[in-house]
Amino acid sequence: MGASSKATSGSTGDSETNRAAESEFDLDNLPPFLTIKQTAQILGISKSTAYNHARLFRESGGRRGLPCTRVGPIRIPSAVLRRFASVDLRD
Repeated sequence: MGASSKATSGSTGDSETNRAAESEFDLDNLPPFLTIKQTAQILGISKSTAYNHARLFRESGGRRGLPCTRVGPIRIPSAVLRRFASVDLRD
């Protein structure tokens, strides 16, 4: 794959507080399905944004948005995040 198997999340900025708040995720050792909160942390987006993209996925019949499933609460397959990490954006 073209990307690292680790992702960091946290807000951007130079303060030591922000750097200390960053979390590192090992994309190869995630559970099969993630909550919206976990997904938002990994992608470095707000929970609201993650919910909006999951809603868009469901409303568009899977053509757009954040791929998700709903068995009880909304869950995002961890394979989706690994696939996102492997995309080469330079093309």
